[in-house]
Order: sequence, then C-alpha cells, then structure tokens
Amino acid sequence: MKYLLSMILTFWCMDGFAKTVYFGKSELKITVPFTDTDGDLVSEPLTLVFPKEVKAVKNKSLFIIGPEDKGDPDYTRLTIVPMLKSGHQRVSFTMVDGHTIRVHARIIKKKHVFDSEVKFLPRAILDNKNTRKVKLTDLDILRARLANKELLGFETKNINKIVRCGLWNITARLKRVDKSADTKVYQIELSSRSRKYEYHLNLEKIYFKGQDLNRSIIVHTNNHTLSPKKHGGDNKATLTLVTDATTSITQGRICKLNEQLIQVEYQQSKKKKKDKA
Repeated sequence: MKYLLSMILTFWCMDGFAKTVYFGKSELKITVPFTDTDGDLVSEPLTLVFPKEVKAVKNKSLFIIGPEDKGDPDYTRLTIVPMLKSGHQRVSFTMVDGHTIRVHARIIKKKHVFDSEVKFLPRAILDNKNTRKVKLTDLDILRARLANKELLGFETKNINKIVRCGLWNITARLKRVDKSADTKVYQIELSSRSRKYEYHLNLEKIYFKGQDLNRSIIVHTNNHTLSPKKHGGDNKATLTLVTDATTSITQGRICKLNEQLIQVEYQQSKKKKKDKA
C-alpha cells in the first residue's frame, strides 16, 4: 500500500519499508541506520537502487559502499553501511548515462521502523505522470507551502511588491507567488510601525474582486495580531493565501482598516500611562 505525498516528492511503501525518491538537480537527504549493541557498531546495510548502473561514487569516507551481491555484482543495487556511530556526508553517485545523484547521508541510531531500501527514480517520471493523476486539495497545497516544499506543476516567482493597504503605519509586501493552471498561492508579509495601536487580522474578510465564488479562499497566518515593536510586541505577520488562478493581487482586499485589520489601542501603553500618573 502506498501513501502518495507528491508535494514532498517522496513515496513510502509499507511493503518491506522501501522508500522511493525522485531525483533532479537538488540534493536528496537519506538516513543510514546503525544499532548500538554493548557499545559496538552493528548495522544492517541500506540498499540503494538506481535506474542505471553506477560508475563512480565520490566522497564516501564515512561509509562502506559496494554492490549488494558481491558474487554477481549489479551496480544498479548498492549497499551503504556506516563506519561511525554519527556523522553526515555529502556523497555523489554518477551513473553510466552521465547523470549524478547528490545525496546528503546522515548516520542515525536505528529505530524500530526504518527504510531497508531507497529507490531513486528520475523526477521527470513524477512530473509527467503523477501530477496529472493526483489532484491536490487546497489544504494539501497550503501545507506544502507552509512546509516550504516544492509544489509540482506550479511556477514560482519570488518578488517584492508593495500591496496597498491605505494605512501609513502598515506595510504589506507580496513576497512570493506560486501559480498552476487553476490555482495561485500568495505569500504576503505584513508589518506595523505603530507605537500606539495594535491590529487584529480578520482573515474571514480577505477576498479578491472577480474571484471564483464557487471556490473558497484558504488563508493562514503565523500571527493574528500586529503589536507595537516598541513595547516588545510582534509587529509582523506572514499571510499565505490559496486562491483560484484568475485572481490578481491588485484586486485583493488584504489589509484595509475596519475590514481585514481591526485597530485597537495597545493595552500595555495604557498601563504605562497609569503607572506614570
């Protein structure tokens, strides 16, 4: 049985505790387990399965790496065994077709459940096939963005654009946009310069003119109140919005006073005034 997590590019297969990882240009992370028995290092080899034969392995001083079957070597199946109880190393595997898989291998103490096999496949397989088969929900997309995971099928733009709020002491900047054929994800940073007021975020009031009324906007913030920094408060918040692809940030109602932002006098300021009196 497989649980497909396309947002993190990893599949977990409960049969034999195998893990399939889709590789591209980015470095991949794997864990290599060991068992500490009376202070001795004991390890069951972790099998690495490649789509092509491996012709070269570089930077492997912390590990013993070789064919799984020493009698009949198959260089598409290599085992990796740690030589130490802790540590990590960046190892590169170059296959006969010229492609290189870069792995950040970390040695950890063996748990009750661990991967006995890691299978590497080209990421293009996931891009070309699974993105068409798997329909992500808006909550799936939100979770992936909050975890800073790559969103398959999305084009990402990092920008720094002012979003008009109509308040001199509130700044909003659009930092990132992820766009697919039917979805947009906005990340917006809000900050307050007010020394007297705090602003409560009313997320339910956020909307876009011309948005698809049949699809609700999913909104998340890491901070619901912008407090004066002068008094030690948190004056910043990051908004993450999942909307339909037809929306435009210029048509968004994100940070208008008495709509999305409720202004109240900061309570700590009142207390200090009483103390001085």
